Amino acid sequence: MTIADSTTGATIYYTTNGTTPTTSSTLYSGAITVSGTETVEAIAVASGYSNSAVASATYTITVTPQAATPVFSPAAGSYTSTQSVTIADSTTGAAIYYHHQRNHANRFVHLIQRRNHRLDDETIEAIAVASGFSNSAVATAAYVIVVVAPVTR
Repeated sequence: MTIADSTTGATIYYTTNGTTPTTSSTLYSGAITVSGTETVEAIAVASGYSNSAVASATYTITVTPQAATPVFSPAAGSYTSTQSVTIADSTTGAAIYYHHQRNHANRFVHLIQRRNHRLDDETIEAIAVASGFSNSAVATAAYVIVVVAPVTR
C-alpha cells in the first residue's frame, strides 16, 4: 500500500502496531507490504504547518487455500498397451476438469464424472476446482504407447 499527502514537502510517519504515529514513528519512504489483517496509521508533517490529523486504514488480507494438484494413475510414461488413466485429487469435494491433446480448443471443459479416461498416445492436463479454494495448479501427464511389432523373417 502507498501513502501520499498533497502538502508540498510533507514528510509522512506511520505505525502498524496500533499506536498513534508521531515524528518518532517509522518514516514513510515507499510502499508498505501488508500481509494479514493490519491497521496502518499515518500523519503528515511539514515545516510551517501543524501536524495533520491521523489517517487510518485497516486492511484484511484473506489468503484462499489452493486446491491440491490432481494426480494421474498410472504415472505418465511409455507403455506397451493402451492405458486407462484415473485422475484423483485429495481436496474434499473437488471437481476435476481436464483436456487432452486432441481437444485443445476446449481447455478444461470436461468435468470428470467417473474420473477415468482411456487413452492412446496423448498428453492430459487437469485442474481441481473446489468451493472455498482457488483452482489447483495444472497437472500434466504425457503418455506414449509403444507398440512392439513381431519380428518376421
